[in-house]
Amino acid sequence: MTTLEMQDMRPNERRRSQRIYLSVGVTIQGTGASGEPINEEARTLVVSAHGALLPLESSVALGQVLTVHHNKTEEELFCRVARIKRGNAEKTEIGIEFLQPSPRFWRVAFPPTDWKPAELEAAQTFAPLRVAPSVEQVA
Repeated sequence: MTTLEMQDMRPNERRRSQRIYLSVGVTIQGTGASGEPINEEARTLVVSAHGALLPLESSVALGQVLTVHHNKTEEELFCRVARIKRGNAEKTEIGIEFLQPSPRFWRVAFPPTDWKPAELEAAQTFAPLRVAPSVEQVA
């Protein structure tokens, strides 16, 4: 096995919602892959209306159901481990997805699904500029 192991439940599925880099304090609760109880504080790296990416020290299994507790609002949701990325770090990055979409859980306004950065949209909207011929080229 390599030092980097990636697993994904939906490798070919398109993104269902926009992702935002946002650090939110959460507590992950449940039962670990070996049956040990999990009650671990973490900070999200990326959030979306459908879940989050976060580092976790505890060992979890793909598809496992956990509880994510928002430490500021005290809200809790059930989530499923959708992605596991093991590397050389002490913690494993896991992707969690809510069992039911919950865009208000993170207390942020997500861009619409058809949103594109302004630079990309502008590049696709306007035709390339043509340079007018110089006086020498015309004569």
